[in-house]
Amino acid sequence: RRTVRLNVRVKGSLKQPISTSLKVDVIDLSTLGCRIDTSALLADGDSVWLKFPRLAPLETRVMWRDGFRY
Repeated sequence: RRTVRLNVRVKGSLKQPISTSLKVDVIDLSTLGCRIDTSALLADGDSVWLKFPRLAPLETRVMWRDGFRY
């Protein structure tokens, strides 16, 4: 990997352009991305908004998928 990833346990939410907000669990985090668990069915390349407590929403892109882990 290009950057160090930190193991974390953070609750957040995810929103796709035409959907309601869904809960996510952030599993690890780096300066280039994060790994999340969610019940959302996403595909590589999907654009989503991630929201974490006390932070502004971030527009992100799905880079890979393994079941419901992204």
